[in-house]
Amino acid sequence: MEIFDTNSFRNTEYVNNEFRNHVISANKNVNHLLHDISNTIIDLVAIDKAFSLKELRKTLQAKLTLDDENEDYFYSNTHDLYNQYQMICRNESRKKLGLRFAIYQGGLRDDSRQFCIERNGKCYSESEIQQWEKLDFQGKSKNYNPLYDSGGINCVHRLDWISDELAKRLRPDLFLVLINLV
Repeated sequence: MEIFDTNSFRNTEYVNNEFRNHVISANKNVNHLLHDISNTIIDLVAIDKAFSLKELRKTLQAKLTLDDENEDYFYSNTHDLYNQYQMICRNESRKKLGLRFAIYQGGLRDDSRQFCIERNGKCYSESEIQQWEKLDFQGKSKNYNPLYDSGGINCVHRLDWISDELAKRLRPDLFLVLINLV
């Protein structure tokens, strides 16, 4: 069995560019704070440092002066951008491994959106996930990419990519569809 480091895509030119492009396309008027957050994420990854969201915020707070108006924006965007970078890396890892199915995971909170409640803990094919882009739902971000944004703004969910074998046990119906397409 081949051992594969899922962090191997961190700080690659492709992932960093994909992240920058996603941030810019989702926020046509990228402001100074958003720019600093995204660049700091890339800088932290560039020094090959494993970092948490808490560490990212601490690093940024040392660099930035936040007023009350920017504080909520800061917390929301650090969360989303941190997760988007992680999801872009996961997506590259799953492509390298040839994984085509994922479980939508993250649990539920009192304020979970209907979109997340309906999907939490369930298995989906890549093509089903891509279809979410066409949906309209509360919290959907501009230029939403379901592979990077899960349930939208401030979502705690992620796609955990799984093997065909596990997906077949969880959702045999997906494989009936695939067999009929061949």
